[in-house]
Amino acid sequence: MKRRLPHTVLLHGTILLGSLFVLGCPKNMADPNAKDATNEELKKKLCPPEPETTALVIATIGDKHLSTNGYAFSRIGDVIDAYRPDVILVDVHPKMLKGDREFEAPLELAYIDYAAATKSTDVFAIGEVREDVAIAPKPDKEDEGALAKEGTGLEDLMVGAFDEINGAEGTRKIMGILNARTRYLKGNPDWARHEAWLEHQADAAMDVKKPARVLLMTSSTFRGGLEQHMRQRGYGVKDPVDVIKTAKEERESNTVSEEVMNRWKRQADELRNDLRAVHPVHDRAWLEWRVGVLELALRRNGGCCVQPDEIPSLALPDAPKNPKKK
Repeated sequence: MKRRLPHTVLLHGTILLGSLFVLGCPKNMADPNAKDATNEELKKKLCPPEPETTALVIATIGDKHLSTNGYAFSRIGDVIDAYRPDVILVDVHPKMLKGDREFEAPLELAYIDYAAATKSTDVFAIGEVREDVAIAPKPDKEDEGALAKEGTGLEDLMVGAFDEINGAEGTRKIMGILNARTRYLKGNPDWARHEAWLEHQADAAMDVKKPARVLLMTSSTFRGGLEQHMRQRGYGVKDPVDVIKTAKEERESNTVSEEVMNRWKRQADELRNDLRAVHPVHDRAWLEWRVGVLELALRRNGGCCVQPDEIPSLALPDAPKNPKKK
């Protein structure tokens, strides 16, 4: 005959199970050395110890940090202060971080570099290292309607307050759009290639540095994919919205440091000198746009917030992103 567990044991186990589903695992339950542990086997199954290595993936928004209420450059510093990573991995070409393509880097890179330095944290580039031509596939005729309905709207989700573009709801919406584009664009190859490079470069950096706490920065389009990749590597992935709430102090949002300003000035001076040379019309349009963005950032001391229409727009959408490629 099978021995039945006493009613009190079954009752206590049921109450524990229900409580865990509602409230989550208390910290002491995840601790295998907890002295007051009861129903130990059940706790081990439901509340495994947290991974020793953790990852935090956040999306940044380029020059829109100047105009977006709730996501000034200072919020990047707040994340670094709260999370205290061992290493920071940024979605840029290595030569944008240290090299002859620094002027092409997103506006926030100078701030990331500065904020990391205040914590003696190394920064590594994990962006694409090749200049592959975009494929830009077209949907089949019968899929055009479905793609227009399910696979558009990314641009509206790539800019917003910190909690919006780094929160679970916004990430789910973006992943849903990317799923639709993958279905109707035969794999969405341009997105897939960049995501693959990010994962490859991040793996290479982490294999060398072996960080216990790693912070990755990319655009909102790739944030969800990088989170999935870090989970596959066995990292415990932190919620950016929860992490930033733990910041004890907030950095100044109305200005940036002198170090950041000086870096932007050097970039603007280099580009103004380059504008004196003869360039194809698209190259010149890109250079003028970039100088305009840097001049606005300098006038405002990197503070938030200007009106969105004050940020210069690029007149030619097909202008190359790397007019001075070496």
